[in-house]
Amino acid sequence: MRGTRSALLAVALLLLLSAASYFVLREKSGYVGVIRIKGYVLSAESADAITRAVMKASANSSIKAVVVILDSFGGSANYIEQIYLNLKELRSKKPVVALAVNALSGGYYIAVAANYIFVHPTSFIGSVGVVSTAPPLLVPSEQVLETGAYKHTGFSRLLFYHNLSRALDAFIGAIEEGRGGRLRASREELSRGLVYLGIEAVAAGLADEVGSLERALKEAARRAGLLSYEVAEVASGAAQGPGYYTWSNVTARLLEELQPPPALYYIYLGARGLVDGGQPAAQVPAATGAPAQVLVDLSHGNRVSWWSLDALIAELVKLNATVNFAKTWYELESSLSNSTCLIVAAPTLPYTGKEVERVERFVKEGGVLILLFDPSIEYVGLEGISAYITAPINTLAGRFGITFAYGFLYNEGEHLGIYRNIYVSEFADDELFRDVRAIALFTATHVRSEGGVAWTSNSTFSSSAEKAGRYAVAVRSRYGRGEVIALGDITIFSEPFCHVEDNYRFIRNLAKLILKRREG
Repeated sequence: MRGTRSALLAVALLLLLSAASYFVLREKSGYVGVIRIKGYVLSAESADAITRAVMKASANSSIKAVVVILDSFGGSANYIEQIYLNLKELRSKKPVVALAVNALSGGYYIAVAANYIFVHPTSFIGSVGVVSTAPPLLVPSEQVLETGAYKHTGFSRLLFYHNLSRALDAFIGAIEEGRGGRLRASREELSRGLVYLGIEAVAAGLADEVGSLERALKEAARRAGLLSYEVAEVASGAAQGPGYYTWSNVTARLLEELQPPPALYYIYLGARGLVDGGQPAAQVPAATGAPAQVLVDLSHGNRVSWWSLDALIAELVKLNATVNFAKTWYELESSLSNSTCLIVAAPTLPYTGKEVERVERFVKEGGVLILLFDPSIEYVGLEGISAYITAPINTLAGRFGITFAYGFLYNEGEHLGIYRNIYVSEFADDELFRDVRAIALFTATHVRSEGGVAWTSNSTFSSSAEKAGRYAVAVRSRYGRGEVIALGDITIFSEPFCHVEDNYRFIRNLAKLILKRREG
């Protein structure tokens, strides 16, 4: 009997100790802090406000876990990384759960610092990638002097593509670290910058669960071991005022005003933000004097200047050609009959029927027509977008059986720095590509015509067609006694891009061909 009583006492004591241990290990109550991050993080004020909120939640021992409510499309790379690293430090001390109402680009970068991510079914998630405003071209001054070639610009314009690639690697590395084995999307998929709906993000492993704020609070409390909790709003993560930006007022133009190039952003802008921020390329006044042997059209809102075609013009001048810019159609038409070549690059206004007929007659009589298009916003402009992007140049090119596609070409495996700087190494047996093994194009489009003379590899994608294929990027065709040459890139003709791969050999060949027509 005594033995049975002792055994029962021992069991009761064990149960009592277990219960005590349970309540020691699990806090009975505490606070779950809420930090809200809303809008773009583009100012020191916004970034510092969020940092203060994180630090306050970290220092407050009554706050046992934190829920971060995100409704942000990202911001400046340095500010986003500041917030991400501070949240990572907070996560090492107490559970952090994210509720991503919308988390694009830098907004998602911040989210992956959390232990667990909730989304709404139609939240916008992802857009992994980097946007940059490139280093400016240095225009030297004799009054403002510098001690090094990159002192004013900060970066090499050519090597800046690799800086973007490194920033992307940092972003994807943060995702892989934060999501771990839950991540099902590959590096290649992430690097495309896709936007996922919330339910798609969960399927791809970018988020954990579809749920409400209440569900996020309960998960944070569970991870903190709280049996009951109260919610504590921590100081607002993004102050209203001059430093507060939303998707209604952020454009590429604003980014340049906030932080002069070069600058890096983990940001989602969308097409509107790019269009509103398009900066017109500098134009030069029309040259006067003797009729040109080579004419460059500026009469159709063309967004090119001498600098845009610098390398080609230099080679033409070496061969004793005269290059003039015609600012009005009257100037162009009056000089055309005495010209060898007409260069039409990046027009933003369509050609009239009479203008097309005049150019056609010029080619039929033995002239060379060079058609250049580039899908970059610097060359398309708002005018071009409103005219369906490629319509202005196609009003002329179409007469010669040529059309420029909209969208751009990219290659995720073979590229220079970033995916849309593509290599081209398949050429027809044509004097344009004599001694040329490969050229590099920078945000180029493809050219539809029967006269293709240069093609991409089969692993190259069109952003508009969304399929891989062998795309023609250069066309050369006879028309009457003359000929037409078309290329889907303009950047190749300026420095430093003209010196990549065999670009300059191609440019030299093109200049020789133009002058050969004159001699013939």
